[in-house]
Amino acid sequence: MENIVLVLFSLFLGYILNRFGIIQKDGAIALNKFVLYVSFPAIVLLQTPKINFSLELMIPAIIAWIVMTLSAFLILFLSKLFNFSKEVTGALMLVAILTNSSFLGIPMLSTYLVGQDFMPYLLIYDQFGTFLAFAVYGTFIVSIYTSKTKVTFKLITIKVLTFPPFLCLIIALFFVGVEFHPTIAKVLEIFAITTVPVALVAAGLQLQLILPKEDIKPSYNTFINQSLKY
Repeated sequence: MENIVLVLFSLFLGYILNRFGIIQKDGAIALNKFVLYVSFPAIVLLQTPKINFSLELMIPAIIAWIVMTLSAFLILFLSKLFNFSKEVTGALMLVAILTNSSFLGIPMLSTYLVGQDFMPYLLIYDQFGTFLAFAVYGTFIVSIYTSKTKVTFKLITIKVLTFPPFLCLIIALFFVGVEFHPTIAKVLEIFAITTVPVALVAAGLQLQLILPKEDIKPSYNTFINQSLKY
């Protein structure tokens, strides 16, 4: 229960901080970078050496790819059926397929899987599932639907190897079975626990309860036009 309260309060706190002008919406960029370069890598470095790798452990990543593949084909089918524009299709191929499984996943799993060691499965799902999809699939989609980015093996490799959590995962694999010095483990633990509240406050800073009219109108007009065709 406390994890659900943490999620809701963090989102609310971020919204209030932005609403009263204490922290501007752009502040979310700095907070997200802190999570990306410090907090989540600390989780990876802390938890990966404790993982006992097996075929069973890879099941979450396999399921992630199956679900994302089926979802992508469903989006393409619906896009063809309703004659969506290239821009709408491209947007749906990203936002309906890719997900951030860590920031909300950690507190939710902590709530419903109390006392169970879910972190190894979460890390595998996140790094070998959704992150690799973001780096490879996401890059291809942006290239296909915007024609602004040329996809090359070098570009994808750089994206993967320079992503801080994944880079830390590669480093941590060399320490599997190694127990860190208590001081190092404590420091990593302190930074790791900042992941959820900082990430959710950043999300709250960007939260809009009412969409601007200029965002609603194009969507409304598209919906009406598509409805009239049928």
